[in-house]
Amino acid sequence: MDELDVGDRNFKPCQCGYQMCRFCWHEVKENLNGKCPACRQTYEEENYTFTPPNAEEIAQQLARKKEKEKKRKKEDKVSRKNLANVRVIQKNLVYITNLALSVAKEEILRKPEYFGQYGKIQKVVVNKNNLYNISSPGGPSVSAYVTYFRPPDALTAIKAVDGAWLGGRTLR
Repeated sequence: MDELDVGDRNFKPCQCGYQMCRFCWHEVKENLNGKCPACRQTYEEENYTFTPPNAEEIAQQLARKKEKEKKRKKEDKVSRKNLANVRVIQKNLVYITNLALSVAKEEILRKPEYFGQYGKIQKVVVNKNNLYNISSPGGPSVSAYVTYFRPPDALTAIKAVDGAWLGGRTLR
């Protein structure tokens, strides 16, 4: 349950002194039985009391809110920092290495002759930033990520492609 803000703390809709936020009060009054949850008296307008908050209370609440937000952001940053070097396993993702540059294009890899034959492809990302085996006789190779909509399709692709020859190279 959240803490009442300054405006809600100064609002008392019933003589018994029971407090709730204005949203909840409105919900009880309009959509439920219209009675105080504590004493079961029907809400009457003449029983409402509201004392406007002073500027100091508002400033204190804003300062607490900013401090809480700052602390939350710091905690989020620390937790994200811990995840920087973590690898997440996706059962619908296939990682292919040793691809020849001639076939390392998204539209080619999506074709039914290549990875499209194993299932519906969600996304293809070719990583041409890291070239491998640059000095090999077949030229450099790259890697790619193929994401399928269904994990069984990815498993089928992995089993079929691992060790297969494509463009004079063994895929892994």
